[in-house]
Parts: sequence; C-alpha cells; structure tokens
Amino acid sequence: MTELREPIKEDYRLTKGEMETIINWCMAEDTVSYYTTTPAEVRYIERLIAKFGDEICVKQRDKYGLEVILPRSWYRRPAPPVKRDLTDEQRAEIAARMRALHAARDSQ
Repeated sequence: MTELREPIKEDYRLTKGEMETIINWCMAEDTVSYYTTTPAEVRYIERLIAKFGDEICVKQRDKYGLEVILPRSWYRRPAPPVKRDLTDEQRAEIAARMRALHAARDSQ
C-alpha cells in the first residue's frame, strides 16, 4: 500500500537538493529551453525578460521557478576557468591598469 504524502505547505521553500536548472538544447531548433528553480537564476532571467522581453518566451512560471525559451545564440557551453601563472610584477601591472580604468570610469 502506498502512503500518501502531506500536501505542500503554502510557505514551503525548496531545499538546495530540490533546486535545479535544466537546459534543453536541440540542434534542430534555433532556441534553447531553460528551466530553473534556483532563486538567483530566476532573478537573472527576470532581469533578461524585462530588458529583452521580445526575444524571450516565458513558457511556464510557478512559485518555485520558471521555464523560458531563449535564442540559441545566447547559450554558451561551460568552459573551465583559465589558469594564469603571473609573476608579482605582472600582477602589480594589471592591478595598476585596473585602478586607472576604474578611476577614469568613476570620474565621468
């Protein structure tokens, strides 16, 4: 006999183990299906919808997440981080360039 689960409470929050992001990329189509229940990803997608709403189709939205259809050109496969072996002098030079860049940007 199967036991019945308790109904989900209204204020229920997903655990980290229940949060997921699913990307469905079909080579025959020009779009990517993107489903996520991760709060940070949901906020990011909502910002994209606000900015590029004409290019994004919201397929499903519920209280835990959302599924959208994005242009395939927006999707990039993950790549490992680039490891750079820099000397202390190179790091100091890069830091000085970045400070100058930020100072120039902030003065505008």
